[in-house]
Amino acid sequence: MFCVNCKKEIIDGASFCPYCGASQQQAEQPPHQQQYQPEYQAPQSAPSGGVPYEMILKVFALVCAAVFLIRSLVTGIGSLRSLFFIFGYFHFYSLLTAVLMAVSAVAGLWMTLVLVLMGLRRTKENTKALFFGAAAGGVLILVLYVLRILMTLIFFRSFPTALLPYMLGVIVAVGGLYGILYLMGEAPAPAELAQDPAGSFSIIFSSISGGLKDIQDKQAASAAARAEAAQSAPNNGYGAPNGGYGAPNGGYGAPNNGYGAPNGGYGPQTVKTDRSLLMYIVLSLITCGIYAWYFIYSLARDVNIMCREDGQKTGGLLAFILLSIITCGFYSLYWMYCLGNRLAANAPRYGMNFQENGTTVLLWYLVGAFLCGIGPYVAMHILIKNANALGVAYNHSIGY
Repeated sequence: MFCVNCKKEIIDGASFCPYCGASQQQAEQPPHQQQYQPEYQAPQSAPSGGVPYEMILKVFALVCAAVFLIRSLVTGIGSLRSLFFIFGYFHFYSLLTAVLMAVSAVAGLWMTLVLVLMGLRRTKENTKALFFGAAAGGVLILVLYVLRILMTLIFFRSFPTALLPYMLGVIVAVGGLYGILYLMGEAPAPAELAQDPAGSFSIIFSSISGGLKDIQDKQAASAAARAEAAQSAPNNGYGAPNGGYGAPNGGYGAPNNGYGAPNGGYGPQTVKTDRSLLMYIVLSLITCGIYAWYFIYSLARDVNIMCREDGQKTGGLLAFILLSIITCGFYSLYWMYCLGNRLAANAPRYGMNFQENGTTVLLWYLVGAFLCGIGPYVAMHILIKNANALGVAYNHSIGY
């Protein structure tokens, strides 16, 4: 054995060291009596990548999206105001300004959409495409601002300094996105951005479709939950077998009483199945747009009848007009998107399956508007076609 103090070799079992005189009792303690001394561990420092860049990117992208959305609405209203000066002295300038501002508003909405996707649906696979979309939208807005500056210099011999902060804001938004992505190690190389623009746009539209599909799935799940909750109360409420509306012994739709009863009252209400896009266009032109309002009213009424069991409700004409005015027309897009989703979601109940849904309608309306303006008519055709098909199945289900 060795001395616990001087570490020299001594006789086994010795109580004291013959060299230094130190007691050896500590060395003879059994292992189970020795106190456990934990090893010292140095405190770990935070890793260099501990900065929450992902959260910073989300917040930055969503804040920029809100700014671009507000700016787009303001620019769109300014475009409409410029149209009132077309017949003034600088009518040509007013027309060009209105066109440039309208395109700027559309580009701003595109930036809003891409930034929302960057903040909510970004992955390593679509980062390059989303940044390309943001960069392309930013470049387009800057070009439009430069054209407006040149027009003002030509017509008025003055420099519109009010546009400079907006141009700086676009640069900050795109540059900020690239800077954060660079710190995350996911920034695309500038040379890669223009290699496959068609593929980048395809990825962006796929991300849009995926996001809208998630919303549609949540709406369908919510509707299914409401329908299941309604069916779980068989003796109370609407559709209850012993009471309430649609009950077999009373209420509306009852076999022996109320509307739709075979022995009394009014029969079940049928829906229109012969709507036509051509008649919609012709009658809207003849009536100076009045028929278009009636069309919205009747379509919403029939859809609410055909799809009443899903627990949802399509807004009527009054809500359509008021909310469209308040939101500068955005509610009309949302209305058509929800209507397309609702028709597609209720088709399986009648033994059908529609390939087109709200996403298809919305993309045709927005992107198809650049195809010589036919996109909105294609979107309306889809709604009319699906509503007619669902109406035929519904009328057949009630005996007509």
